[in-house]
Amino acid sequence: MDASGRRSTASNARSRHDSPRGRTKDKTHSVSGSLAKSYPGQTRSGAEGEGEIVMTKMLVPMAELQQLLLAEIRTYEGCEDVTDVSIYHVTDDRAENNWSVGVVGCGSAAADDASRAAVKAQEKLGRKYDLLTD
Repeated sequence: MDASGRRSTASNARSRHDSPRGRTKDKTHSVSGSLAKSYPGQTRSGAEGEGEIVMTKMLVPMAELQQLLLAEIRTYEGCEDVTDVSIYHVTDDRAENNWSVGVVGCGSAAADDASRAAVKAQEKLGRKYDLLTD
């Protein structure tokens, strides 16, 4: 029993001590390694004494990003035979990613399915990776 006379359970403890707001503040996407890139625009300070949350992405060469995207797209139903993707460098600082993907070889996949899979793959991998440029 806790101080208020309620039986203490794991779910009560979580609800009392782990508010969604607190969980959100503590989340960060970080990647270790020499190619990790920190984005000051995505940095925000926590409450006093909590420090800073820094969003980082791994910089990868175009060929590696193509392989990652192709593998991810092929995990979607009907897209197992997609043969090729093209990556475009995006220079707009307001964009979430510095790259965009398009399917250029659908294989036996329907073009609409392959396109939707590419959008989903970009959303997923765009949180982790940025294109390494010259």
